[in-house]
Amino acid sequence: MNRPFNMAMPPARKEAIETFAKEEAMFTIKCDVHPWMQSYMGVFSHPFFAVTGTDGKFSLANLDAGTYEIEAWHERLGTQKATVTVGASDTKTASFKFAPPTK
Repeated sequence: MNRPFNMAMPPARKEAIETFAKEEAMFTIKCDVHPWMQSYMGVFSHPFFAVTGTDGKFSLANLDAGTYEIEAWHERLGTQKATVTVGASDTKTASFKFAPPTK
C-alpha cells in the first residue's frame, strides 16, 4: 500500500501531482471539508485500463495474443472477473452485469 497523504486544494491551486510507488487498486480520494466530494483511483504498472462510456462499453487495444483475466469494478457493487483469450488482431467481447443488491 502507498503512504497516506493529505493536501489542501485552495481555489487558486488547480492541480496537484503525487507519485505512487506501488500498484494499488482501487482507492478513494476524498475531501475533508466537503463530504460529498470523492473520486476513485487505481495505480497500475501497465497501460491496460479503461473507463466505460455512457453506454457501458469499453475497449483495451494493442493486447498481445494470450489469455487475460479482466476485472470490472464498481464502487458500490464490487468486482467481477472474466477470462478472455485473444489471438493476433482479434476482437473479443466480455460481458459484465452489475445489479443493485436486493433489499
